Parts: sequence; C-alpha cells; structure tokens
Amino acid sequence: IRGPETGLLAEERYRAYLGTLTDYGIEVNANLITPPRRSVRENGAQAIDLFLDQRNLRPKEDLEAIVASNDILALGAMEALQSRSIRVPEDVAVMGFNDSAEARSASPSLTSVTVPFREQGMEAVRALKRMLEGESVPDEVIVPSRLALHQSCGCLDVAVARAGTFSPSVGDGV
Repeated sequence: IRGPETGLLAEERYRAYLGTLTDYGIEVNANLITPPRRSVRENGAQAIDLFLDQRNLRPKEDLEAIVASNDILALGAMEALQSRSIRVPEDVAVMGFNDSAEARSASPSLTSVTVPFREQGMEAVRALKRMLEGESVPDEVIVPSRLALHQSCGCLDVAVARAGTFSPSVGDGV
C-alpha cells in the first residue's frame, strides 16, 4: 500500500520495495500495488477493497502479505481484513512502517520497521557541529532502521516468546 506521492519517505519506501523485488528477481506486479494515497486509516481499508473487490485478489492465494508505507495505512488494512473475517496473520500477513505505539498495541500487534528518529537527530547535530567547526561532512548519512517483529506477520511477539521461556527456580526459598 503506497503512501502519499508527495511524501519523500513514502516514495523512498516505494522505491526500496521495487528495488528489493528486482534484487530477488521478482517481477513487479502492478496489480499488487495501490496508487499513492494519503496516510489515513480509511485509505488502508480502501486498499483492501481495491485488492479484493476490484482486482479480485484472493487471500492466501493471490495475496499472502500486505506491506504498507506506514503503520496508519497498515492498521486500516488490517481492520478491513478482520471485518471481512480474513485472519491476520493466518490468511494474510500485514506489516507497516514507523513502529508506532498504536501499532504495538493493536490486535494482533503490527510488525513494523522502527525508524531511529533519535539517532537521526543526533547525526544531524554532529554534522552541524562539524560544519560550524569548518570540517567537511558527507552529503548523506544513513542511519539503519530495524525490523520490529510482532504478531501480524505470523512471528511470535518477542514479549510472548520471552514469557513462554520463563522458568522460575524452585528451591533455596525461591
């Protein structure tokens, strides 16, 4: 699910999606890509209408996973799937971007990508300081994002996995 065409980050994420498909030798299927859309929850739900009603894609057959440009669109898509009794992640996995608090508290919790905003800010301040001191700085500094695995992709939530491995000691008064 594409984000707004005028949004720099959304377009970078879309280009990364296309690049990843190319890197893995997967043909781009325009039927599996929405037109650009504003980042509001209703547009995530409308993307599901587009895929299932207009393009006649079938969950588990034609559509196994949905990757949205951000958590807001992903949450709207996930709610629309669930309202149609399509199970997330059993029938269709869903993933967003930004790892928002709302995404982590959704049911199931939304797998997402964590954007390191704090680290980006720190790098910007370091670059500014070097510039003020007359040093040269690179045109671009990449601060890697990280995958935040939660339940909507079919992965066991980290907190649930930790709880499942908890084994209290017995003896010595413990």
